[in-house]
Amino acid sequence: MLKYLLFVLSACPSSVPYLEASVCVASCSNLSFQVSGSDLVCVDSCVNYYFIDLLNLNQKQCVDKCPDDQPFAQNQQCVDRCSSASYSVVIGQLQTLVCQISCTYYVFNTSNLNSKQCLSTCPDATPYSDSGLCVERCSTNSYIVISGQPQTHICQISCTYYVLNTTNRNSKQCLANCPDATPYSDSGACVYRCSSGAYQIVLGQVQTLFCQTSCSFFVLNATNGNSKQCLVQCPQAQPYSDSGLCSARCSSGNYVNQAGSFTCLSSCSNLFVVNTSNLNSKECVDACPLTQVAYLKECIPSCPASAPYNDSSLCVTRCSSGIYSSLALPMQCVNSCSDMYVFNASNGNSQQCVNSCPTAAPYYETGACMTRCSSGAYSVTNNVLQPLVCQASCTYYVFNTSNLNSQQCLASCPDLTPYSDSGLCAERCSTNAYMVVSGQPQTLICQATCTYYVLNVSNANSQQCLTKCPDATPFSDSGLCVFRCGSGSYQSISGSGQLLFCVQACVYFVLNGSNANSKQCLVTCPQLSPYSDSGLCSSRCTSGNYKNTNGVFTCQLLCSGLFIVNISNANSKQCVDSCPFTQVSYQQECIGSCPPAAPYNESSACVLRCSTGVYSSLNINMLCVLQCPDIFVFNATNQNSKQCITSCPTNTQFYEPGACVARCSSGAYSVTSAVQAYVCQQDCSYFMYNKTNYNSKQCFFACPYDFPYSDNNMCVSSCASGKYTQPSSSTALVCQPMNATRNLILYIAVPLGAAVLILIIILIICLCKKNKSKYFMQQAPTAPPRQPLMNQQYQKQIQMKQLQDQNQEYNNYTYINQYGQTQKARNIYDNKGNMILRLVPDYDEEDQYRAKGQKGKKDKRMIMVSEDQYRNWI
Repeated sequence: MLKYLLFVLSACPSSVPYLEASVCVASCSNLSFQVSGSDLVCVDSCVNYYFIDLLNLNQKQCVDKCPDDQPFAQNQQCVDRCSSASYSVVIGQLQTLVCQISCTYYVFNTSNLNSKQCLSTCPDATPYSDSGLCVERCSTNSYIVISGQPQTHICQISCTYYVLNTTNRNSKQCLANCPDATPYSDSGACVYRCSSGAYQIVLGQVQTLFCQTSCSFFVLNATNGNSKQCLVQCPQAQPYSDSGLCSARCSSGNYVNQAGSFTCLSSCSNLFVVNTSNLNSKECVDACPLTQVAYLKECIPSCPASAPYNDSSLCVTRCSSGIYSSLALPMQCVNSCSDMYVFNASNGNSQQCVNSCPTAAPYYETGACMTRCSSGAYSVTNNVLQPLVCQASCTYYVFNTSNLNSQQCLASCPDLTPYSDSGLCAERCSTNAYMVVSGQPQTLICQATCTYYVLNVSNANSQQCLTKCPDATPFSDSGLCVFRCGSGSYQSISGSGQLLFCVQACVYFVLNGSNANSKQCLVTCPQLSPYSDSGLCSSRCTSGNYKNTNGVFTCQLLCSGLFIVNISNANSKQCVDSCPFTQVSYQQECIGSCPPAAPYNESSACVLRCSTGVYSSLNINMLCVLQCPDIFVFNATNQNSKQCITSCPTNTQFYEPGACVARCSSGAYSVTSAVQAYVCQQDCSYFMYNKTNYNSKQCFFACPYDFPYSDNNMCVSSCASGKYTQPSSSTALVCQPMNATRNLILYIAVPLGAAVLILIIILIICLCKKNKSKYFMQQAPTAPPRQPLMNQQYQKQIQMKQLQDQNQEYNNYTYINQYGQTQKARNIYDNKGNMILRLVPDYDEEDQYRAKGQKGKKDKRMIMVSEDQYRNWI
């Protein structure tokens, strides 16, 4: 209200109320002013606080203190309330309420509970800070005192250590650690002593004493015997835990060591070790140390004589396995002996492991020392530990002189008994047969029989067996090696060495070069002497005849069947049962082809004539067949013989159901492009008489251009006098008899029709010039004018071009016929490249065609014929 009053008293009028540089203005340029007396003076900025001028919202009125209706200063602007709902009182020359973002300590404004007054510390009336709010007491009943100027009480959720407030026992003052007056922490409360009488010292930044319900290990407090100090383990000076109390020794004298922790026991349940430093003290153990054994629950260094065997570190009177070793002390029980054993003399079921067999059991057999070998065979070795080793059997042996049931095995038989008879070394063989086996030393082995042998020079009844006969006596005669065979025949068999066996007779043989009376038998004759002549292998047969049976050449006196003359030797004949595939037989000889005397090949045999009366001349040999596959002609010299052919010859050029004949029985034929060029017909649609034989008629599908008219089905060049041409549904112009009335009509109608025809032609030409050959093809190559007849010159030209044109398809030319239809055609040219004919597949005589020539040139007629007419002409 004051500011409005000042505005009225201002020197400047209301329209320009502000004074800026002694000039009244509507608004300050810096948007800030202050009241100076009765004037509103513009300033650069507000030093302390400002509020917005309600009469001019763009202007700030500067003040030293915010007014009562806007008592709070927020960023220098006076407002009626803080946006953060927090403020602090600033004491100065003028007390001011300044807005804060948040408060460390605060109380609620009594007039507005949503507004917080920030404080530097809580007042005495509400000394506790509960999440910043100053209260009379903490809701959690726990607090901590923070030293400072002034001292502050901060509410806590709970305390690690605490003492009760002296004025309020329900209020706990939290502490960092318990004080000396109450040093023990009993569930957090610092007390003078523990109610259980047990505590534990926990070392940390500050040593702490925690009360415990009970202790695993403890010592009594020196100052208070009823107070126990709990320990993690007993100390070295008092290592034994006797019911938890750490002491220097156990009262019972028994203890157990559990991972370095010594616990006193009333007695040992299993084993024990006597303490060497204190014989009255025993350490209870589950198993004896590695260097000791158990005997009567006590661990001792070795087993006593009353229980001498160590069975798994336990002293026993005998081993459970029945096996022990005396190789170490004490005698150790084992599952098996690693080397050898001998049975205990006093207990045959107990095995004693030893390094070598004793004299009482000198034979070594499968790990055991025996008094004798079970097989009765043994050998003497160089092994000091095992000098006598039992064997399953001996290669060579002699009987033991002291025990004939015992065989001493030897590497070889000695000189006194040099022969090995089934292994026994003897003075001579019982079979009188032996073989010398080379080696170190040489051995004489007795044999039941010999394959090859010589008689012993010192004993003719003794046979020395050999692997083969020696060079001096190379022939084996029933096993005996001799100088020559008694039969004079022998056979050489190749093996590891060539062997010569005496035989009674030979199938094949050659004479021995050094002894002509000696025959060497062979399995087959050699390549240089391939022929067997009565068994003797020679280079040729004396008879000149031989037979090849599976590669074996056997000489024959005569050939009973067929023969082939040897190419390299004309006097040598090979006898055969049948001729080769490429040859035929003639007079018992196999030859390449049949001679003129027997020209026909019937079942690979040359004959004068075929038994079937049919032969084929399609290959070199005239082959007899059952019937001709296609066509035939009768043999000129023998009408009963038929010759198979592929096309009819000139003298019998007409084809009539399977046969070639000199003329058709019906007298009618047609010309085709097939191998049967002239095919006999029963009747003709159109015909012409053959120029050379007027009894023969050539049939046509349509009359040719030379003779385009049909007179009683005969093609003629023009109708006879008194006849006229009548268009027919057939492909020919038919000659008809002419009467008087018709003559008159034709006399008048022909000139009139010609005039009409000329007018139609002129009209068509005009239309063609206008439409530019819409329905006609481009100009064809120049051709002669269409003629009623085909002259000889064009016939020759057609014949010259037929070969290169006959394979052309109907796709190289098209035209529009008189009915407006597109048709395919092909052109025939002369040898100068001029088109002389256009062939169409189904040409109709009535089909007229005009080829459109190039622009400015005269139209020309094309000669058009059918394919059948074209073939007839050529």
